[in-house]
Amino acid sequence: MRSTKLRLLLDESITNPIAEGILKLSRSASYVRANALLKGKDDPAIAEEANRERRIIVALDSDYEDLEVKEGVIKLNADRVDEACLVKIFRAFWLSGHRAESKSRRTYLTNEGIRITNGREVRYAWKKHPCARASR
Repeated sequence: MRSTKLRLLLDESITNPIAEGILKLSRSASYVRANALLKGKDDPAIAEEANRERRIIVALDSDYEDLEVKEGVIKLNADRVDEACLVKIFRAFWLSGHRAESKSRRTYLTNEGIRITNGREVRYAWKKHPCARASR
């Protein structure tokens, strides 16, 4: 069984509220905006650093589609502007049992669920949406 320990590098596209939520889940995560050496660097430099440190990049944008990121990329659905919901979607992924499968691959976290590509494709639909509101 593959390890579920993922070393994350949170891209500058990740807002502070989303980063705070992810950093609570992954204590080994590193945030580009909090790193004076990486803050403001272009995407190729961020990808190079992720490769050097063996980290998976977490981003809201698709800037890493054409860059080699050896450990992988996790892309959050940027169509959803509700930051609290994006944190809940990331948390649902983190606890889903599919975390280890994202290592060295491309992972997309959307309103519908998880899709992991580059190899055997994995699709997992949320049984209950992570942001489902309680009935009032």
